[in-house]
Amino acid sequence: MGKDQDKEVIYVVVTRLEVAKLKSIVSEIDSKATIMDTQESHGGRFKTAIH
Repeated sequence: MGKDQDKEVIYVVVTRLEVAKLKSIVSEIDSKATIMDTQESHGGRFKTAIH
């Protein structure tokens, strides 16, 4: 993808215990996808994950 092309961005909040599973799912869908970590998130209330 050239630098002038649009990219889709998905923001998702997961616990550190869910990161490995998320990376696995994303890589199955798009092996060239990038996952970036953040140190903290601020905002509304988050629901507990349903496994």
